[in-house]
Amino acid sequence: MLVRGAAPAGAMGAVVGFVYSGLDLGSAVTPPLLGFLLDRHLPHLIFLLTAGVLFLAIGTAFIVRRNDTERRSLPQQGDFESAALDTVA
Repeated sequence: MLVRGAAPAGAMGAVVGFVYSGLDLGSAVTPPLLGFLLDRHLPHLIFLLTAGVLFLAIGTAFIVRRNDTERRSLPQQGDFESAALDTVA
């Protein structure tokens, strides 16, 4: 739902492709990185790294939601005439 709400009109396929490419990249890179940390006896860094990524994701979701709300509250192109007529009437 977050991806659908943030995607510009007509760009849904590109946005979904970008998001799922990022998920695939993360799924490929994360296990070797976390395995490296475990081999170095640094399991506490796994929790710190995971917490940092989760906070980054949560912050990004709030930013996207705020920008999406602002974008939806602005009149769209072509809506200026109807908005002007509403204020006159």
